[in-house]
Amino acid sequence: MVARVVPKRTVFRGLRPLDPSRDLGQLANLIEEAFSDDLGDEGQAALQDLRMFSRLGPLVFLMDLISPEFHEYLSGFVWVEDGRVVGNVTVTRASGLSRRWVISNVAVARAYRGRGIGRKLTAAAVEEARSAGGEDVLLRVRAGNDTARRLYESIGFRQVTAVTEMELSRIGAIAPVPAAGFTLRPRRYSEWRQEMELAREAIPAGVQRLQPVSAGAYRFDLDQRLGRWLGHLFAGRSERRLVVAEGERFLATLDVIVAHWRGFHRLALMIHPDYRGRLDEMLISTGLHLCSRCPDRRVRVKLPEDYAEAIAVLRRYGFVEQKTLALMRLPLNH
Repeated sequence: MVARVVPKRTVFRGLRPLDPSRDLGQLANLIEEAFSDDLGDEGQAALQDLRMFSRLGPLVFLMDLISPEFHEYLSGFVWVEDGRVVGNVTVTRASGLSRRWVISNVAVARAYRGRGIGRKLTAAAVEEARSAGGEDVLLRVRAGNDTARRLYESIGFRQVTAVTEMELSRIGAIAPVPAAGFTLRPRRYSEWRQEMELAREAIPAGVQRLQPVSAGAYRFDLDQRLGRWLGHLFAGRSERRLVVAEGERFLATLDVIVAHWRGFHRLALMIHPDYRGRLDEMLISTGLHLCSRCPDRRVRVKLPEDYAEAIAVLRRYGFVEQKTLALMRLPLNH
């Protein structure tokens, strides 16, 4: 009698496309481990969504099949070692049929770092964009993450701009600080052209080549304005839109979202380069004064890293930098 040798079943390892019907639970664990220090409120909400989807079983397969939006949301690759997902990358079109692609969520489990997995995942995402006729690929990386930046630079990515996120934990009693010769007034929706022209002057040319300033970002029709108002109402927020103008020309704008019930306040400012250092404190102090009606809520602001004057003012008022995210671009040559 001859004994029959049964070959051992080979366990798959390496790169494969993300399979939403079986990977989401492990993917949520991986992202929580890899980005534990960076997950803010929005990140935590996205993580909860992943965990919820992972419990839907076969329904996830159906959603992935019939919903293009859901498929785009969860498109990318995973890396498998020892029978589990230890790496991930998401790659999607920037919008619709755009030839611009976006890479995000490049994550590798701590125990598997230093093996080139992140490079292989990123390369696979770039090749996916290239094979689909992509024109270029964008990604964001934390400015202090030197390991990741070196990896992306070695592939060919170059920084375009960087955005700094800052936060104030609690607002004190703050009075608006005037700027001699300038006044803040309410900004009307009908003045969208002046706001758009300010954006063209204030936003760096390199950023505008990637994200051209267009009327759609500044012109709101009646339905859109009503939607914004209802959204703020149901979320317990209010909005103030202010401007510093010289005749018909806009010099600076300030948007203030005041959180009355929950969440956090938001400030957004845009200043013409010729007036930075002159209008920053007036805008920031006015914004904080408006938010001070609900002093126990945090205040958040995002602004380009090169707004050095505004960043200095924010620090004087007690804001602390949370993170700076660099936007990097890789052109795809066909």
